[in-house]
Amino acid sequence: MVKTITDQNDFFFYFEIIRQVSPESVLDFGMFLKRIGAVSRSVKNMSFSDSVLLTGIDQDKTDNLGIYENVYDSIISEDELPALSSRYALAIYINDKVTEAPFSEECRSWLRDHADHIALKTGPGYKIADIRSDFGPSVRPITIEQNEYALVTLRNE
Repeated sequence: MVKTITDQNDFFFYFEIIRQVSPESVLDFGMFLKRIGAVSRSVKNMSFSDSVLLTGIDQDKTDNLGIYENVYDSIISEDELPALSSRYALAIYINDKVTEAPFSEECRSWLRDHADHIALKTGPGYKIADIRSDFGPSVRPITIEQNEYALVTLRNE
């Protein structure tokens, strides 16, 4: 069973990083909006435009995604990622407990080639130093109360 994310800082980070980066396309690992129980791209006076191409990566292998097929422009499994040739302005990954690197080496390689920015939450098993090791030196740590996040810039548009 998938645990619902309830940390208000995670909500704020997700929507604020999308607002600040102003991406035309977002790759959402773990489908954050599904994990928080949102039924639209708006939560607690925070939102982003329907014009943003939003691709969800369903890491839970859910059979019936119902309403989320309307929230996300497309939903794929992580296994389908290598076949995507699209470039994404922002890839985002927020999970309540990051105990290890959230991406396989194949996925990290794909992200280096296909994402301009990566936003993610750190955790006891994946810290800023680990992110720099995986993606290079252009990592900006962001702290919101007790939570630490990172914004990786792989290329400027």
